Amino acid sequence: MGIFDAITNKIKSIQQNSANKKEFHDLVLQAVADGQLTDAEIKTIGSKYQAFGLNKDDIKGLGVKAYEKAANIIMADGVVSDIEMDQLIRIQKLLMIQDNEISVIKSSISRIQRINRIQTGTLPSINPTGLILQKGEIAHWEEAANYLEEKVVKRGYVGGSQGVSFRLMKGVTYRVGASKGNLVSETAVVPTSTGKLVITDRRVVFSGDKKSFNIKLDSVLNLDMYSDGLNITDGKGVPRIFQFVNKLNTDIVGTVLSRAINNL
Repeated sequence: MGIFDAITNKIKSIQQNSANKKEFHDLVLQAVADGQLTDAEIKTIGSKYQAFGLNKDDIKGLGVKAYEKAANIIMADGVVSDIEMDQLIRIQKLLMIQDNEISVIKSSISRIQRINRIQTGTLPSINPTGLILQKGEIAHWEEAANYLEEKVVKRGYVGGSQGVSFRLMKGVTYRVGASKGNLVSETAVVPTSTGKLVITDRRVVFSGDKKSFNIKLDSVLNLDMYSDGLNITDGKGVPRIFQFVNKLNTDIVGTVLSRAINNL
């Protein structure tokens, strides 16, 4: 075999290996598209892996991509069942994925599982820092938060005049006096106290550096959840607005509070 033939065969081998890897990648991603792997799919994947003579370097990154695709399909309905979790474990083992490679997506799965447990009535029990509970009271959640209130942030006058002078005759000037106009105020919802929000089976307690109070759960008239906080309206019609320091916990706080109210 001449050098030209050797080079040609080498190029063909590289091209074939590239085609094999693409086919294998497509096969795996298609197999996990429904969030699970059947025995038949596992057998096919194993056969192709051996037939193509692939190694771990050839499928580097594929496992994480496949796991995330399957996990996102499973999490789409907001529920991760034990059966679905078993499927993800199966995918992880088959594709030789290390835990540290999928830590972010696993964290999202854990959050959904926690929310699922709370929604079905399994509320967590905690020991809140610095809060004395009432007899028989159970604390379920503690979250760092800012208490917000509507405050005047700017005052000023509109429609005012600095005054104008008119020359009537030599030595005589008529002046129209200056006017400040109308006083206007600009308001905004701003943080007025920083502290922690504790949810128990009886009340919502806010302990802040400048303000502290509690709201009985049986007096809550309305609850509005936002992407970074919540608004509770009590029996007197007073809105209490909170902004969470950790926005990622908003869905959990909302679920805990809703479940605690429903459990009354």
